Amino acid sequence: MFGKLSYLCTQKRKNNTIMEARTTNKSRTREEILAWLQQARERKEAFQRRVNEEWEARQRSKKAAAESGYYDIEWV
Repeated sequence: MFGKLSYLCTQKRKNNTIMEARTTNKSRTREEILAWLQQARERKEAFQRRVNEEWEARQRSKKAAAESGYYDIEWV
């Protein structure tokens, strides 16, 4: 029991030192931060456009099914 516990404690300490070694406090410029924010906005807008297109396609198919008289069976 104690052998396994000491091994786990050693592994945890080892992992902590590895993580500490990987972290760096590099200063970022204002331009870099603004560029990251702009890229995030673009990704968000692209995702929103794709979701809206899918929603509109589902609504069109529901409307077409309702007009044709068939039931719209949609698997979600």
